[in-house]
This record gives sequence, C-alpha cells and structure tokens, in this order.
Amino acid sequence: AASIRGIAAEVRGVVIAALARTTPGDIEAAAEVLEGAERGRIHTFIATSDIHLERKLGIS
Repeated sequence: AASIRGIAAEVRGVVIAALARTTPGDIEAAAEVLEGAERGRIHTFIATSDIHLERKLGIS
C-alpha cells in the first residue's frame, strides 16, 4: 500500500486506479491509497462464480 500511495502522490497527468471488492473495507482501503492522486479511480467488482452467486448472494 505504501508504494501505491507514493506513486499516486508523485505521478501527474494520468489516472491512477485501484481495484476493490464491493465491501466497505476494500473500498475504504482503495480510497485511502489514492488520496494523494491527482486523478484517482476505484474499480469495483463482485465475484460471479455459480457457487458465490447462489450461496453468498442468494441468486440462482
């Protein structure tokens, strides 16, 4: 995380992106490392395996 923070703080003229699961802790961690970024972006994703959809999300 420290290396990402350093890059985000130093590099200008580009978008620095972080990837996070759709959990508050992951999104907060991604936001934290991007705080110094000129243009930060958080990409979120949700697992989509059949087992995950059925058991975690209640979708069949």
